[in-house]
Amino acid sequence: MTTGSDAEKTISFTRLKIWRKMHKVSDLAQASKIFRDSVGERGASTMPNGLLFNDKGEQVAYISYNGKVWAGTEYDPNAVPLHVPSYQD
Repeated sequence: MTTGSDAEKTISFTRLKIWRKMHKVSDLAQASKIFRDSVGERGASTMPNGLLFNDKGEQVAYISYNGKVWAGTEYDPNAVPLHVPSYQD
């Protein structure tokens, strides 16, 4: 189980789902990179968010088109990202 956190939230996760495929992930940077690599030539309107799940199968976070990782299951305008990719990951 892997954990990620910001100043207020800690999440535990083990898997990343993109479309119908599940990936085992060890950290937020790896999850973000796998997601960004899968984007390819797709635009933001056709690419779903990447979903991070814990051991119980519950969604705990998501990855937006730009590779940022966010706690929770939906957009929150006040949220602080758990991970911001450096594009060198």
